[in-house]
Amino acid sequence: MHLDQPINARLVEEIGAGKEVLRDRDGRLNAETVAEVINRVVVEDGVRAKVNEMDYLLGKNPENRSYMVGFGKNPPTQAHHRGASIPKLPKDEKVVCGSSFGKYLHPNKPNPNELTGAILGGPNRNDKFEDKRDKSSFTEPCTYINSLAVGALAKLAKPHAKA
Repeated sequence: MHLDQPINARLVEEIGAGKEVLRDRDGRLNAETVAEVINRVVVEDGVRAKVNEMDYLLGKNPENRSYMVGFGKNPPTQAHHRGASIPKLPKDEKVVCGSSFGKYLHPNKPNPNELTGAILGGPNRNDKFEDKRDKSSFTEPCTYINSLAVGALAKLAKPHAKA
């Protein structure tokens, strides 16, 4: 997606009070969500008008929860990530895929290691979010979302700075 071109309007959903958010075909938040924020914040400099997208990610949404680990109100605690979900193990213990699925993937409890700052997949089309490690479409952190968010959040943190 080129930031100087309009987005695919089929992916835009109204989330109430004139706010819009972009989702992929499964309803998850996606790279276009953050890319559109960058487009509108950096390219068009519509900081005040388009803070809504980042506000949505950080807690101003129907679930009243942040989709960023360790940040905001009611953040997710079960990111679908091996480094977050497997506790520190004895030096001689090995983790293999088969055992890690049963032992570490399915328990319904917070991760022993927090991925502070990671933005997860987010809610479905109906704004429902399942904070369960084994529900990867909701809880998987993705570098293509998180890396794009850095620039937008930096600009939003300093709204009067020159681009």
